[in-house]
Amino acid sequence: MGTVDWETLFEPQIIKRGWDYYQQDLVTNFRHRDGQITATVLGSKRYQVTLDVDGERLLAGSCTCPYAAGDRYCKHMAAVLFMADDVAANTPDETTVAALLKRATDQQVRDFLAQMMQVDPGLMPQFAQQLGRDPHKPGTDLSDYQHQLDQVMLKYTGGTYFVDYPQGDALTTAIGDFLAQTVRRLLAAKQVKLAVEVVNQVALSIAELVFDDGLEDETMWLVDACVHAWRRVLKSADYRVKKAAFDWFLADVLRLGVVATDALTVMFDTFLEPDFLQEKVDWTAHQLTIVPQIQDRRERQRQRNRWVKLHLLAMQQLKLPPAKIERFCVGYLSTKQARLAYVALRLDQQDYATAVRQLILGQQAASSWDRADFSDPLRQLYRQLAQTVTLELQRSLLVLSYSLGDTGFYQALKRQCAPEQWPQRRQYLLAGLPQGTDWLPLLAVDQSTPDLLAGVLARPGLQAVQAYQRFLLPQFAPQLVEKYVQELYQAAQSAKSRTQYHQLVAWLTDLVKLPGGRPAANQVARDWRQRYHRRSAMMDELNVYF
Repeated sequence: MGTVDWETLFEPQIIKRGWDYYQQDLVTNFRHRDGQITATVLGSKRYQVTLDVDGERLLAGSCTCPYAAGDRYCKHMAAVLFMADDVAANTPDETTVAALLKRATDQQVRDFLAQMMQVDPGLMPQFAQQLGRDPHKPGTDLSDYQHQLDQVMLKYTGGTYFVDYPQGDALTTAIGDFLAQTVRRLLAAKQVKLAVEVVNQVALSIAELVFDDGLEDETMWLVDACVHAWRRVLKSADYRVKKAAFDWFLADVLRLGVVATDALTVMFDTFLEPDFLQEKVDWTAHQLTIVPQIQDRRERQRQRNRWVKLHLLAMQQLKLPPAKIERFCVGYLSTKQARLAYVALRLDQQDYATAVRQLILGQQAASSWDRADFSDPLRQLYRQLAQTVTLELQRSLLVLSYSLGDTGFYQALKRQCAPEQWPQRRQYLLAGLPQGTDWLPLLAVDQSTPDLLAGVLARPGLQAVQAYQRFLLPQFAPQLVEKYVQELYQAAQSAKSRTQYHQLVAWLTDLVKLPGGRPAANQVARDWRQRYHRRSAMMDELNVYF
């Protein structure tokens, strides 16, 4: 491939974004075979690019991003083509910059330069610097950079700060170029404080933007650009500049909208001097005092989780005494972060009982997407305890875990024990369980189906049947069908409300699902119609399904 052909097919801003992606090493899995180029371009999502080429000519291209869905050449294709050029470039291009300038007239150069500065306002300060004149002194005045940024926003949003989908790519390119070029120039001039202030202003401006649907990639790209710029300038900052930057974060980070979460990450992993650490502890503690004032329950919980996590991190970074951190955790055990930190502290003290208890309770209270954060470490802890601690402690922990409704440790102990030794080991372990213990869960684990069936049939009601029928079917289907029928007849005698009638019919439909259950359910329905035909509400419920 060569740049003479394909770049003319792309919009200038698309080329610039593609170049940015290529420069950031976001092109992977590059392949060029038999006139076809394929690659993956990374971003907030992974996009697959396929290009058909003939020598230096681009014949066709496709990408899985939304922009390319309209048969348009996108930035991801451009990034792949830049890599193709780099891979294929064995000799310098014959069309050099010098040759182009020699062919161009002064007016052509002026017209081209004016056009490019309209497309990319970030080029204006570079050109002014090259001329050696700048009446507004943008090199030292933050207001000048703010003016340039405002001009970018005005050009692409009309001053509304709403980003339409067609303008998203161009705006992102303009802001990204402005940020990267300005930071590079200011750091080269040793103006680190001003560089930090420029990044701060860009982040505040991005926080004001409202992006159209489908611009998630552009949004995350701008957030990443701010994070990268912050890390770059703060790495070069002395204590005085970092103190000013830290004070700005304390005052303004919560105004940063979509940038706030990543800005907090920068704040907590960059400012690690002792003074900053103590301030972070105090600041996060204050934020936690504000959380109860939030009216919306979900937002209140979200903010509690955020500030518990950050306060814990700040205390750990400051290396506060474990006892103090533990007291904080105990006060916030309803949050995942505090409970897991408390478990870790208890394990450091070999307090296995408390660790097991908190992991089980956390697993039971967690939402489905958080449950693995407790179940995985609990499973690992069970495996470790089954291998390392004494039999006496194992029995004590089994009693604890089983009393909380968890059979995981019992299963871990069984897996760890040789089959021929398990009956004797099991007898010793279960001797620690109190009288009146419900054995059915253990019988299910042991797959002792005759004993399990006997226990299920002996229980009044259908709760045990429904809990364990998956272990007993299809082998004991007749016995379970008979149990259903007995309990249904008995429950119908005392049922008086529509809610109870509805539950009866629900159980009857469950009976239908058992092997051989349909005839029995139909017979029960016929008998009910004869016996309870005066119960109109019951008949209404029954008629829905039977």
